[in-house]
Amino acid sequence: MDSDFKREEISDILNAKEPEKFSRAYLKSLNFKEENESRMRIRFRVLIDKAYAANIPLGEELGPYSTPEDAYLARQRYIAGYTKKGEIIAILNKFLLMILLAMLSVAIVLLFSF
Repeated sequence: MDSDFKREEISDILNAKEPEKFSRAYLKSLNFKEENESRMRIRFRVLIDKAYAANIPLGEELGPYSTPEDAYLARQRYIAGYTKKGEIIAILNKFLLMILLAMLSVAIVLLFSF
């Protein structure tokens, strides 16, 4: 699901001073159809909500951290982990698709060989 997002996009949204406003402005700049815009709005909202649920300070918030640098580093660790998870899921999806295509190819060869 989130493997569609590039690391830079996720980083831009979560590092913005006001992530909600930035995500809305970014979404408008993409010029999606209304149906796709609604889906992306939900994805952006989920991204921001997951960060809040993980107790990651967004914008200028400090959260449980004492300095802005600590908050920034925590946010960067979260972004790295979040995007790494998306990359792993994307690789698994590609691998499963390759296996499925290989099985289909073998089945077709066996079907027409008799």
